[in-house]
Amino acid sequence: MDREIKFRGLYQIERTGEKRWDEYGISTKPTLIGAFWITKDLQYIGLNDINNKNIYDGDILKLKCYKIDRSTQERISFYRYSVVEWYQSKYSVGWRLKNKSCCMMIKPMALVTMEAEIIGSIFENPELLEVKK
Repeated sequence: MDREIKFRGLYQIERTGEKRWDEYGISTKPTLIGAFWITKDLQYIGLNDINNKNIYDGDILKLKCYKIDRSTQERISFYRYSVVEWYQSKYSVGWRLKNKSCCMMIKPMALVTMEAEIIGSIFENPELLEVKK
């Protein structure tokens, strides 16, 4: 399975303070004049959200989750907000979703089932993880 290897970065224009995103390939990162990079190279994880937007390292995803009400046995849906990050340990390696209460390795079909939607980035919207619970 081939997947496109690409990156994105957030930079700020010195004169105006305006922040902008730029996408680039492995050997095509632009040299900035009159601006500076705010982020490291954020890699595309090879998957898209429900709106067909590329998901990158550092994106905040809105995920539809389910739980069973023990008294009624009804399935109740709720939303969880998680950050996409690279994870590597002695036993596993890959992209994972992390929030205050849990972590889970990313599986493509799980993102489809959870109707994953990009709602921001930890570099521009860190408050989304604090406010949304």
